[in-house]
Amino acid sequence: MKKLALLMLCLALSPTIAHGQGNGYAEIRQTAIDQTAENCVGVGANQICFGHAPVAPMVNRASVPEFDTSGETMPITAMCALELGGLTPDGQWGMAMMNVQPADTSVSVAYVLFGALQLQNAASSQSQLQVQINTPTDIRSGPGSDFESLGLLEVGTEVVVNACEGTRHWLRLILEDGRVGWLPDANVTVLGDVETLPVVERDTPIYASMQAFSLHTGAIPAEAVGIVPDDGMLIQTPAGSDAVPLWINGVDMHLAGTVYVNAQPGGVMTIVALEGTVMLTANTFTVHVPAGATAAIPFSDGGVIEGLFAVTPTDVATMNTLPLNLLPETVDAMTPLNQTAPIIVGLETCNVMSRLGPTSCRLHFINPDGDAITRMDVEFVYAPEGEWVGSFREPPVLIGGTTSSGQLEWDVSCSTGDCCFIGPIIWHITVTDAAGHVSAPFEASFNCVNG
Repeated sequence: MKKLALLMLCLALSPTIAHGQGNGYAEIRQTAIDQTAENCVGVGANQICFGHAPVAPMVNRASVPEFDTSGETMPITAMCALELGGLTPDGQWGMAMMNVQPADTSVSVAYVLFGALQLQNAASSQSQLQVQINTPTDIRSGPGSDFESLGLLEVGTEVVVNACEGTRHWLRLILEDGRVGWLPDANVTVLGDVETLPVVERDTPIYASMQAFSLHTGAIPAEAVGIVPDDGMLIQTPAGSDAVPLWINGVDMHLAGTVYVNAQPGGVMTIVALEGTVMLTANTFTVHVPAGATAAIPFSDGGVIEGLFAVTPTDVATMNTLPLNLLPETVDAMTPLNQTAPIIVGLETCNVMSRLGPTSCRLHFINPDGDAITRMDVEFVYAPEGEWVGSFREPPVLIGGTTSSGQLEWDVSCSTGDCCFIGPIIWHITVTDAAGHVSAPFEASFNCVNG
């Protein structure tokens, strides 16, 4: 999905600046948290609440409620961007809270935002274009004429599309009953520039307001390190709910738990899993970030992801100052750090050429106690055809990182026989460290391709 430019009709509302609250950063932090807790905890569905100045929304309508005092709220659908001010000695530290309801779900997701931060809405509705039907056209359930027809549009009908698939020849729309449909661009006139539409897959979610966004955060003064948290945001889904899809700076997230997110422009976006489960995907690479671990995603100056995730055990010191008490549900960010067993977090996409010998696939892991990984066990689970055997390696080869956070070599080979393509082949992999701790089984797969 592309980062969306701010809508020209957005209006900037000036922030209120607080003064005279003392020069102690601990006092400023506590004042901001107390004020936000008093006025914003329990904010309603799809609302944003002004916690502590400065907070400056950019709104997409000319008439909006006042939004310059702690406790005031507005609908997040009225907002296309938000800017919070950073920590200053004269008492400023921006803070706001949101209650976001993603599309196709009844759950609410809590956001706590603090410090120098810019948030830009990238909801599906933010990239809409109007199209006119030129010839009777079937709405398809996917981007292709072989998908099921969901209905017929007559010549002259106007509809709104919000995305396109990779070739830009199929356009996505939402039907009145909530179903997702696709139209061929050859049958329509697009009233606007199709290049502005985000590129998506058939199963890419429809994002509601602030379910998808770009995020930039600032840096706190050096003398405030350890007193206030680095600028960023907390995100929490309700306990027991299914994983909620989110989109942040081009990274797809499926969250069932609580995370802390910080994103330095032209640097690294860090996503700290505080509790629950987090799955992240970008550039076809997927990692599972366990509670107590941090994913770091490198970005270019132009905001493009330019490398793979690095997943490491979380530094306890970075968690002590987060305003966790503002979240709807209690989080003990320290508990998960006590785990000693290694954890497999991801496998890089691996295509294995048939009959050409072993291919080295990279298996990413973390091991909080730092013990050496001494054994890798691979158990066969499924293949469309053929006979496959499990294996073990003792010790496996460390081909990147360290024994606390690195990549292991998984050598695999295959034969397609008379076929051109067999994969994916599914396996369960476990690793054991020098202390005898064994990881939970990780489902891995590679594609066996005719060589």
